[in-house]
Amino acid sequence: MRLISARPVTRGAAVALAIAALALTPIAAHADETPTTTTTSSPSSSTASSTSSSSSSSSSSSSSSTTTDSATSSTTTATSSSTSAPAAPVLRAAKAKALAFATPNLADHSVAAVSPAADFLARTLATRGDHYNYPASTYFDGGNTIDAALGLDGAAAGLDQAGAAVGYLKSHLADYIGYRPETYAGPTAKALIAALAQRADPTSFGGTDLVTTLAGLEASSGRFSDTSQYGDYSNSIGQSLAIIALGRAGAAVSAASVDFLLAQQCADGGFRTDIGADPCASDVDTTGFAVQALVGAKGAEDPAVVKAVTWLKGKQAASGGFVGAVDEVSTNSTAVAAQAFAAVGDESALAKAQSFIATLQYGCSFPAALRGGIATTPSEFAKRRAAGATATVTDTDLRATPQATLALAGESLLTVVAGDGHAATEPMDCATTTTTSSTSSTTAHAGASGTTTTPSASTATGSLAYTGSEVWPIGLIALTLVLVGAGAVVVTRRRVGAHA
Repeated sequence: MRLISARPVTRGAAVALAIAALALTPIAAHADETPTTTTTSSPSSSTASSTSSSSSSSSSSSSSSTTTDSATSSTTTATSSSTSAPAAPVLRAAKAKALAFATPNLADHSVAAVSPAADFLARTLATRGDHYNYPASTYFDGGNTIDAALGLDGAAAGLDQAGAAVGYLKSHLADYIGYRPETYAGPTAKALIAALAQRADPTSFGGTDLVTTLAGLEASSGRFSDTSQYGDYSNSIGQSLAIIALGRAGAAVSAASVDFLLAQQCADGGFRTDIGADPCASDVDTTGFAVQALVGAKGAEDPAVVKAVTWLKGKQAASGGFVGAVDEVSTNSTAVAAQAFAAVGDESALAKAQSFIATLQYGCSFPAALRGGIATTPSEFAKRRAAGATATVTDTDLRATPQATLALAGESLLTVVAGDGHAATEPMDCATTTTTSSTSSTTAHAGASGTTTTPSASTATGSLAYTGSEVWPIGLIALTLVLVGAGAVVVTRRRVGAHA
């Protein structure tokens, strides 16, 4: 049993190569964009309560709420950051019929778009006090803040900001999981995942033993339920998060809790969100979370997992995206499905989902504050494009990018952890450079990902190979001839008049 998946020692090098690849390869989805010239860099979603775990549904309700985001001009230098892990959590005595829980070893399937997405997250968190709020409010959105921290951890960039975001969560934990005796199952589970991913001690996080607290919310039926005077609004997403969280913590995952989750699987293979809802209506987001939990508890080859993944793949559009609660192909739903594909190792379906997400990333033709962010739907992307220089960061962008970043990193909730990476992030490179010659002028434009291409010294039009010969005498002669010619022109102009 492992607390987290073993990460290859070459992970940091692989991420460095991915970032280098970003600087060399434009994203085809935005290749038609014309970047602006600049020398500066600019500074979903989740279970905020047991009833609002799906970011895609929350995104639709906040599409009209706009938040301005100021860009800073300081360039961030990515430096190596290594976070030391605390003492491993004490393993709990296994309950009767406890299941072995394992996390998969995932290959590196991150894509170039992850680096600017991480930079967007780091900038927007920093300008908002290291956390996000609910749309059009001042109330702490712990779920979306966690998603952003996990996205940064998955990208292996902006790890200092990820730590600051989880630090804010730790200081405001009760605002998210509930003030005793109020305790919400889904948020408690997600907070535990965040603590584990950030290598914090989950048995003493914000004055709370998250492992014991979450385990105490499991009923005899296996359901992880809210303790609340307002009723039990726990759902299948929270059930999945609880299984993942306890499994990653090394605590006992009861067979009853897994069976309870399996009871929410519909005949078509997908999973319903509301416990026991009839008729059973499969949901993309809920199924994505359930697949990740069941991979940890039963393995990727389990028949229930295979059936769920088959259903998910059947819902994937030709574009690679998935329709979510907003009745349009959605970044959030696609991101959760991508995390499920990463967990089972389905590289083809994962790559298609990542490609779709990358098409909705704001490139160099957008205002600096938006660059690297990801729109929640194609229609939202079109709105920002139409707004041009007046486009601003909206709440939907803040809620789509966090989950999307984890998907672009090729990670899942089973495996994401703050490992070797970079303390800071690299802004999208949108500089435009110009080279001229005696016969032609070539301008190298940055694509959506900030990639800039320039002619090589050996092939640029009009360039001469240096042979070691002394050329200054020839230059002096040429200069003399130019001066003589200029004098002749002046004399001629004086003779024939100014309009010649």
